[in-house]
Amino acid sequence: MVEIDGFRMLVVDDFYRDPERLRDYLLKSPAPLWKTAPVGRNQLDYWDCRHEHKIFCDSYAQAQRCIAALARYYLGAVIPRPIEDLSTNVLQLQAARTGRSASVVHHDGNCLAALVCLNRPEECNGGTGFFRNRFNGVFNIGRLSRLEMKALDDWCDRNGLQEDGRSYFLENWTEWWDLEYLAEMRFNRLLVYPGAIFHAACFDGTPFTRVPRLNHMMFFNDVQFSRQVEWLRRDEDRE
Repeated sequence: MVEIDGFRMLVVDDFYRDPERLRDYLLKSPAPLWKTAPVGRNQLDYWDCRHEHKIFCDSYAQAQRCIAALARYYLGAVIPRPIEDLSTNVLQLQAARTGRSASVVHHDGNCLAALVCLNRPEECNGGTGFFRNRFNGVFNIGRLSRLEMKALDDWCDRNGLQEDGRSYFLENWTEWWDLEYLAEMRFNRLLVYPGAIFHAACFDGTPFTRVPRLNHMMFFNDVQFSRQVEWLRRDEDRE
């Protein structure tokens, strides 16, 4: 478990019993282009794609039950029901880049996010970075009032920092964001974190030109955090 600024995220190695089977299935399945814009760079500089499948099987529910148990114990979050969506992030570059690259830094709102890295050890580079912005020093939007959130959104708009589909990458990202923690890629590593934390993909120049960067993504939107969890625990204590 990693804690930054009072917010926790969970890192678990060797999560799936047979990650190669899931990896093989995803690499053989068509993944439509994702986050496209009329003047965007998708298909020109890289392929940014996403699987979005509906999965109805007990093994997927079992994996989610494990995530739910870990999230409740370590993160104080209750996932009341499983999801049926099997999603991915699939990125492949057409040419190598120089220096450390970061995708557009963003948050996923009031959800609990979980990803499993499906790149083999020799393919891994960088990982998922978690960031603090240089406007008001915020790491997690959960601490912002409505007016503070509007001011932050206006700052992002003025400086072209919004995730609008024009480019996967945020050039000169160090001008706007401080990298607080990098959860390194590792084959079959599970990462669970509140969606309200600012995050982005991070890696160094040359990888992912021959093999895509492949993460299995889960977004639990119907989740209860902190205060609700404490209330539920008090009810349990009375039983």
